[in-house]
Amino acid sequence: MLARLGRTAARVGIGLAAGAVGTAAITLSQTIEMKLTGREASTAPVDTLDKIADVAPES
Repeated sequence: MLARLGRTAARVGIGLAAGAVGTAAITLSQTIEMKLTGREASTAPVDTLDKIADVAPES
């Protein structure tokens, strides 16, 4: 039983690590693309939150 729990915990840990590495890779590639093309960050997430929660970001 404990061995099975250990394997599951190890697999969850591996999945979390893989997700973190993937997120970092996508963020890095997007940052490089934005600098190369001069594109600014999207405001869609903030706009959506403002509509849903009536919250505006502080500038």
